[in-house]
Amino acid sequence: MKDISLFGILKPNEKIQPIREMATSLGINPNTVKKAYEELESLGAIVTISTKGTFVADNTKKVLEKKIEEKLSLIQSEIQELEKMGMTREEIIEKI
Repeated sequence: MKDISLFGILKPNEKIQPIREMATSLGINPNTVKKAYEELESLGAIVTISTKGTFVADNTKKVLEKKIEEKLSLIQSEIQELEKMGMTREEIIEKI
């Protein structure tokens, strides 16, 4: 499992730009950034501390693991659906 910090993007506990500043630097609407921050916070990827700012959560590895589990669950669900339609696992693997 790779930690997001290995990609050189953001490191745990690193402070990220405030919403307005991020929107200005990206040239997008602040509401778009706000929605993105809210989504990241709901996933546990960032944490907002009142009067201090917004920071990358130090549980990034857990967030990535959770996302992988969600994707694997989705794939398993699709495989089950294909099996209900009459395909074998071998046929599914061959098609993939």
